[in-house]
Amino acid sequence: MKKIGFYILLAMTLIAMAGCGAKNGSEGVSIVCTAFPQYDFARQITDGTGAELTMLIKPGSEAHSYEPTPNDRIKIDECDLFIGIGGVSETWAQTVLGSGEGKMTVLNITDSVELLDTADHDGHGHSEKDEHVWTSPKNAIKITRDICDALCKISPEHAETYRKNTEIYIEKLESLAADFDELSENAKAKTVVFGDRNPFAYLARDTGLDIVSPFNGCSEQTEASASDIADIIDLVRAENVGYIFKMSLSNEKIAASIADETGAKVLTLYSCHTLSAQDFRDGVTYIDLMTRNLKALTEALT
Repeated sequence: MKKIGFYILLAMTLIAMAGCGAKNGSEGVSIVCTAFPQYDFARQITDGTGAELTMLIKPGSEAHSYEPTPNDRIKIDECDLFIGIGGVSETWAQTVLGSGEGKMTVLNITDSVELLDTADHDGHGHSEKDEHVWTSPKNAIKITRDICDALCKISPEHAETYRKNTEIYIEKLESLAADFDELSENAKAKTVVFGDRNPFAYLARDTGLDIVSPFNGCSEQTEASASDIADIIDLVRAENVGYIFKMSLSNEKIAASIADETGAKVLTLYSCHTLSAQDFRDGVTYIDLMTRNLKALTEALT
């Protein structure tokens, strides 16, 4: 009987210890990200800590039409850190986050940098803030640091690993940013022509590139008029532009029509807002996608 009592006491002690371990965060933190950029940044920072990461916008899906499912809402309510984009692109988040207020830390990556205005819509002065802040590797560095700081506060027992991972990752981002700077210095032309919406205002700011598009801004609600497309065709012919860009995972009809009219070659750029299901399965990262962009721009401009 004494042995049975001893084993019962031992089992109760182990259970209590396990409960304490979960309470003080010895297990990895739970992180919910709305889109791929912050998901990948958090993935790099938390490597080796057992963090549980969820990306709400599924690979290959349309990012701007996302609506949270009941299962998504549960994951959000139960997470330790919610990392959104913020702004008008995620107005749904305000309602969903209200149910979990006080239980989680909320970080919006648009709060990490100074926002640029999008193009003036139809010339009526209705400019909006461009929320594609991650398309600049220099912005990505600031965002990564802010995510690291938030994680260190939530889970201080892993802070040393977070900071070490962050510094290693930032070195890679700095190298990427330097490669884009080198591209800008060596470019024979500065004009980048899109036959698509343009989410690269922050990259253009960093590199001094002039990005033109038949769309006013990068919102899904904007449309390209026939006269705007004709103006782009005239520009391509006048400046002898050899390459037209389209976005990955988007309708390439306009880019193709401009290419047909001018003989230009169509290349792809990746906004990194989301990625294909195959790329996600292959473990493709933000740096991988931006490196593809670097190669495409190098081909077109140098």
